[in-house]
Amino acid sequence: MDNAGGLTKKQITACLRPFAGLLGERSISDYLFDSIATEIFATILHQKSEELASETETNGDIHGESTAGIEFDYRAIGQMLFDIGKRPETISKRRKKLYGLVKKFDVAAKGGDPYYFKPPVPKMVLTRKDYEEAEIKLKKIQEETVRDRERMKLEKKRRKSIDTGSCKKARIDCDSANENESLETLSPSVNAVKTLKKKRKTLEISGIRSGVNKGSKIQSKARKRKSAPVK
Repeated sequence: MDNAGGLTKKQITACLRPFAGLLGERSISDYLFDSIATEIFATILHQKSEELASETETNGDIHGESTAGIEFDYRAIGQMLFDIGKRPETISKRRKKLYGLVKKFDVAAKGGDPYYFKPPVPKMVLTRKDYEEAEIKLKKIQEETVRDRERMKLEKKRRKSIDTGSCKKARIDCDSANENESLETLSPSVNAVKTLKKKRKTLEISGIRSGVNKGSKIQSKARKRKSAPVK
C-alpha cells in the first residue's frame, strides 16, 4: 500500500475486497482472521489517527510538510466490512470484531480520530462541600471500625475467660467424680475388714469362754479326786 501512489479510492477499495472476503470465511483460523483485521484494516485506521495528530501538531505552521499519503474511502471500506459481518455464515465473535472496525471507519469517514478516547463527563459535579462531607463520613467510618475492633477484642477476652472457667469447673467435677468412684471402690473392702474384725472378736470371745469352761472342768475333776477315799 505504501507504493500504491496514483491509485484512486475505488481502486484501493477494490484491492481490499479480497481480504475482506476472507474475513467472512468460516474455514480460516482465528489467527489468520486476526492478522488480516489487524495488519490491514486496523493499520489503515491507525494511519488516519496519526495523520490527524500530525495535522494538530503542525496546525498554523506554514513550513509544515504535507502528510498526505494514500487516500482511502473510509465509508466504503466500512460498508464492505459491515456486509461481511451481517452474513449468516459469519462466526458471532468475528462479527463483533468486524462491527467494531465498522464503527471506527464511520468515525474516520466523518473526519474524526477513530482511536480518540473521550473521557466520560461526570453527571454530577462535586463541590467543596461535597468533599468535606465525604471526608467527615470517612472519619466516622474509620472511628466505627476502631470501635468495632475494640469490641471484638473484649468479646474475645470474655469468651476466653468463660472457656477457662468452664474448664476449671469441669476438672473439679471430674476430680470429685473420681473421688466418689474411689470411695465406692473402697467401701466393699472397708466393710469386709469390719466383718473380719467382728468375726475375729467373736472367735476370741468364744475361745476365752471355751478356755474358761475347760479350766472349770479340770478343777472340778481335781476336786473329785481329792475327795475320793484312798483304797
